[in-house]
Amino acid sequence: ILPLAHDEKNVALHMVSKENLFWETMEALKEEGASSILVLPIEKMLK
Repeated sequence: ILPLAHDEKNVALHMVSKENLFWETMEALKEEGASSILVLPIEKMLK
């Protein structure tokens, strides 16, 4: 969770979700007021 420059009311949330939980997670975020959701595929992820 990151603060937005020049916007004290909103934050940026970066997250990774398993595909089988994706839509449930997106709907829950929208119900909590999330907007401007950007979805990008992950080709590789290193641990």
